[in-house]
Amino acid sequence: MNYSESENIKAQKLLLRKKIKSELEMFAQGEKAAAESETVCRVFLQSDAYRNASAVFAYMNMPSELDVSSVIAAALRDGKNACIPRIVPGTNQMDFFYLDASLSLEKQTEPGVFQIREPKLSLKKVPLGEFFPDNAVILVPGLIFSADGKRLGRGKGFYDRYIAAIPAEKKALLCGTGFSFQLASDIPVEPHDRLLDCVICGGKMYFPRNDGL
Repeated sequence: MNYSESENIKAQKLLLRKKIKSELEMFAQGEKAAAESETVCRVFLQSDAYRNASAVFAYMNMPSELDVSSVIAAALRDGKNACIPRIVPGTNQMDFFYLDASLSLEKQTEPGVFQIREPKLSLKKVPLGEFFPDNAVILVPGLIFSADGKRLGRGKGFYDRYIAAIPAEKKALLCGTGFSFQLASDIPVEPHDRLLDCVICGGKMYFPRNDGL
């Protein structure tokens, strides 16, 4: 990819981000957002991707993001390791921390950046490297997804950096989660963009990397 092609893709991404952010803010204020969040969570919890996971990497949603809190509750109830991210101050990096099943989310999280709650530093940090959990599934939020595993994030690169640091032999499963209107026929991507293993938008789950899990 030459310089002009790269700049053209960056410009396309910028326009898409502006458009979808506006749509997300409007949709999140309506009655359908909560219902679609529950639908996506139900589809995920009924999948082999969830059943086979020893650890579920979830997130605390922004006001305009799909809510996966019921997945967190189910994972803790089912005896799986559940983790949520915390931003490293002053950087575009994040760490994940294991949640404590004996405590409520409110007691083990605190206000963080981007209008979201983050895990307290007193919790155990998920180690990267050889002690990263096997059979982990990572729920990846984003602005827009495609059925063939492409994703457009918010542009800060938090997930790109974290995923790149996970050892390949751990085979972490990447699962994009979004509202039904966040599914596009195609998305502009750059060589460094990581494709997802599965995508759930609305009530349907797509498996671009294989025939199902």
